[in-house]
Amino acid sequence: MLWEGDVRHHWSTDVGVRLSLTEAWATIRLSGLCKELKDWLAETNTDWEHDEAVLEPFAITLVAIRDVDQAMVSLGHFSFHEHANGTGEPDQAFLFLDSPRERHLFAVPGFKFKAHLYLGTQHRDDPLVGHLEYLDLEVHRYETHEGEDSREGEIRSYPFRYLLTFLAGCQPFERAEAIRTMEESL
Repeated sequence: MLWEGDVRHHWSTDVGVRLSLTEAWATIRLSGLCKELKDWLAETNTDWEHDEAVLEPFAITLVAIRDVDQAMVSLGHFSFHEHANGTGEPDQAFLFLDSPRERHLFAVPGFKFKAHLYLGTQHRDDPLVGHLEYLDLEVHRYETHEGEDSREGEIRSYPFRYLLTFLAGCQPFERAEAIRTMEESL
């Protein structure tokens, strides 16, 4: 595990959770592993092809653990999808999506929740300064129309927390009420 902490203190916006990768990056850097990643972060003005070549082999797995009973929820096994912003800039973000792409955190007829993970990086000309900065986890709502999923927006802080609690486990008799709560809060 590279990151461990309490997500209650990491809501970066109304939309999601920001996990700092400062400690994780220090561990990776000191391990002597991931030389290509370290070299890439020490470069500025990287282009799409180079970014893709470096990030495509990496996968990120997220698991949430509820404090009360240690119930675990797999939030996804994410692989590189595309550049999100900052192409060629010192500060960049990259979108990682769950694999397989059809996987979702939760679904009922008509809509699904899917996790999106953004990896923030800082590129500097000094190999000791360029680093992985953060992971932003967002949950997006998709509605199904004529067999196709279309993104309808993100779920906000309260429904996001509620969804995590629901996924960690609830009593079977609570399921219908929980689904109604999620539908109504969106």
